[in-house]
Amino acid sequence: MTPRVLILEDEPSIRRLCARALAPLRWQVTQAECLADVLRMDDLDSYDLLVTDIMLGDGNGLDAAAQFLRLKPSAPVIVITGSPTSGIEERAKRLGVKRFLSKPFRLEVFVRAAREAMSRCEGDP
Repeated sequence: MTPRVLILEDEPSIRRLCARALAPLRWQVTQAECLADVLRMDDLDSYDLLVTDIMLGDGNGLDAAAQFLRLKPSAPVIVITGSPTSGIEERAKRLGVKRFLSKPFRLEVFVRAAREAMSRCEGDP
């Protein structure tokens, strides 16, 4: 089955760049630019990986991570942020987020993080 990835990022250039970086993997990638759109999704639980920025124009990406992880507790989440703080990282870890990338990040690091997240997920019973 083709993995489904949701990228939540309010900066269009970063969102598109992340989607293009994953294109060679032939995963199904959906892009969202605001928290409200993700929180209204009826099929959020159909995604295998969530990539989310923290600071969004309409809220905090950790709220999307919390909703996603309520639906799929063992699913991987990658948090990308331009303003890493220990408080945000601690909150994310309590939610179950295991991977953080600080902006700017190299695309090969992003792709490797996504592949590792998905391989761990596929290895789960």
